[in-house]
Parts: sequence; C-alpha cells; structure tokens
Amino acid sequence: MKTERLRDALPLHYAALTLTDEELKNYFAAHADDEIGWDRVTNSEATLLHITACKLKPLSTQWLLENVHYANRWKTARDIDGYTPLEALQETLETMRTRKQYGLFRVMNLTDHFEGYPDAAVSCLSLLFGQESLGLNRACLRYGCTCGGCVGGFLSTRMRYSLIRQGETTFDLMQNEIDDGGSWIEFNEFRLEHLDLEVRKNLKTNKSLRKGFVNIFQIAVECLKARKVPTAENLRWCYNNRSEWPPHTKNYLRRAGTQMGCRAVLRYMFDAAKEEDEKAETIMSLK
Repeated sequence: MKTERLRDALPLHYAALTLTDEELKNYFAAHADDEIGWDRVTNSEATLLHITACKLKPLSTQWLLENVHYANRWKTARDIDGYTPLEALQETLETMRTRKQYGLFRVMNLTDHFEGYPDAAVSCLSLLFGQESLGLNRACLRYGCTCGGCVGGFLSTRMRYSLIRQGETTFDLMQNEIDDGGSWIEFNEFRLEHLDLEVRKNLKTNKSLRKGFVNIFQIAVECLKARKVPTAENLRWCYNNRSEWPPHTKNYLRRAGTQMGCRAVLRYMFDAAKEEDEKAETIMSLK
C-alpha cells in the first residue's frame, strides 16, 4: 500500500511508520478512544505490533501491549511472510546483524563486526518475549542469544567448549622445549604474533616470562569453566584467586602489561578456535 493511501486508509499504521517513538506513543494516547483502526492490518497483514516492533519503537510497543485490550493476541498474529511480531523483529535484527546493502546489488557482511543490538531493539525483544524474557538477561537479548546459556549473551556453549579445548591443548603443547628459549620461540612463533616484538625478545631469554605466558592459557580455561567472559579483567580476577609460586604469571603480566599480555593469548585462542570450526564445517560439507 502506497504511503499516501496508507495515510488515508490506516492513519494509525501510517503514524507507526513515520513518527518517532515518543511522538507515536503520544499519538496513540491521543487516539485511544477511537474505536476504528486498531485491529486492522496492512496489505502485508502486519498488525500495529508488527510495525512498532520492527521499527524499534519500544515506548509505542509497550503502550500497545498495556492499553489495547486485544494487543496480546497480536503476539501470535502472522504477517504475509508467516512471521509473528517477535519473529519479524528477529528477522529484521538478523539482517541488521549480518548485512548492509550498498546500492542495488552490493552487500557487506557485517557478522564479524557485530557489537550488539541497540537499546531500542533489546527493549522491543524483551516486551515481545514477555514472561519468557525473565530467563534471558539483557546481554542475551543484545547479542541474539535465545537459549539463555550463552556466557555474556554471546559466547555459545559450543564456542566456550572450543576455547577450553584450545586453551588446554595449547597449554600442554607449549611445555615442550620451554627450557630452551631459542627452540621454544621458533616452535611457537605463530602463537606469539599478537605480542609486542620487545616482549617476544624477552621471552627468548627469560624462562619465567615464557612460563607466565603459557600459564595465561590455563587461566583462560579456568575463567571459561567458571562461566566468565574471558576478558583481561576476568583473567586477572582468576589469576588473583590462585596461589602461584614462583610468580611466573605475575612477572609476565608486569612485563607485557595485563591488557596486552592477556589479549595476546585470547586473540590466539579465538583465532585458533575459529579456524578449527571452519575446518570442521568444510570436512562435514565434503562428506
């Protein structure tokens, strides 16, 4: 339905498409006593709830659910594509998370740059999930988790186990030749690429620093097993809860810096886990 026709035929729906969230909420309130138009749908069979949710208008979405007596029925209403308001919103957000279109044909893949949905989207999701959202914290909603089991709302069980496996395996492998700085550096060069060059030079001549670097892999595993997001701050928390002597990890973090020292390990773990996952998917596709 063209915009002009929509404005005349379905003024409430037109307002839902064109007004800001605050303006729309006030518009709804001003027309609350109108008996016609609230339960109508567009040509695509979208209810008002479909529109306010997909346009990321939480104030208006909340107003509808609290003030229109049959609005809760809209939660199960399906549009022409077969989506309920929640499903339509999730589809909209998935597109937002993964793709950005340039012109008519060019599409940029945004998945690796995703930093979470905006607050308005999180609020709309929470409203549409209703009581079901009580088991999902805002981090889960912000990062697209619907299982409630993702650490921090984005680190899935599968990825957490993959990172744990990488950390445990790497910790064991890097014990080899640890007494011989030159051989150890040569054998593990690809695992040190995220460290500053000067720190790498120090690792070659200082066994305590080498042991401290390797210990960070084990600490990262402990952090993941404790269901904490593996950040530099959380790794330091796990380290502080250890009784370590000699203080190899402390020496390493003092030399490399907590942020850089932890991130160098974490970046390798994530890169290795991602590469292993991609290889596994390739192998499965060839079977």
